[in-house]
Amino acid sequence: LTYSRQVLEMQKCLYQGGDNPSLVKSLNSLVASLYYLGNCQEAFIYCKKALEMQKRLCKEIDHANFAQALSDVGTSLYYLGRYTEALPYCKKALEMHDRLYKGRDHPKKALYLNNVGKNLYQLGHYIRALDCCKRALRMQERLYEKKDHPYLALYLSNVGEIMFCLGNTQEGLIYSKQALEMRKRIFKSIDHQWVAASLYNVGKMLAHLKRFDEALKYHKEAVKTALQFYQQGHKDVKEYLQSLVG
Repeated sequence: LTYSRQVLEMQKCLYQGGDNPSLVKSLNSLVASLYYLGNCQEAFIYCKKALEMQKRLCKEIDHANFAQALSDVGTSLYYLGRYTEALPYCKKALEMHDRLYKGRDHPKKALYLNNVGKNLYQLGHYIRALDCCKRALRMQERLYEKKDHPYLALYLSNVGEIMFCLGNTQEGLIYSKQALEMRKRIFKSIDHQWVAASLYNVGKMLAHLKRFDEALKYHKEAVKTALQFYQQGHKDVKEYLQSLVG
């Protein structure tokens, strides 16, 4: 973090406070460091600065970097739980990308669709969220010919979660199990937070189907996996532990 701040200040001096693509890159590096440390509020401030600079650099004309900056602000607001504010930024990023690439399949478009979907999900618009997340999933499958990919696993997981919230637990479980198996293949023997999340989701859905013995096995594995990289008091660990006594 200190290094990222120093680089940013040096570049500010170098470019005498003017706009420059290198400054945007440094702002984004600082944002990444702040996210890693859990400082989402400060990350949001720098995301906004990067967006304003990118807007001036692009002269407000459609550009892939401009769309990315809009998406980054939307993501920042999402992490802060400000879903109503995040949604317009995510939609603008998607719309700009569609204008640039004429609506063609693209990994970024799949990501932007998913971002719109997850904000709609948090706002309780489950049907619209499902449509966006399914479109993201199908696009990712076409792009990568259904080969394992972290984003494909993410989209499978998101569709499964929305299905569960819509009361379609059986189908949600199918998607969630696919996400879990893919994440296990991607991360192999390495304990990973996304594997833990998938284990918990599968267990939650099995419990809802009253398959309690199976659910307990997945929940125990989720706790064991999460404790490899989280402290005992971490919110995810607490949630996974609660499932063992719920």
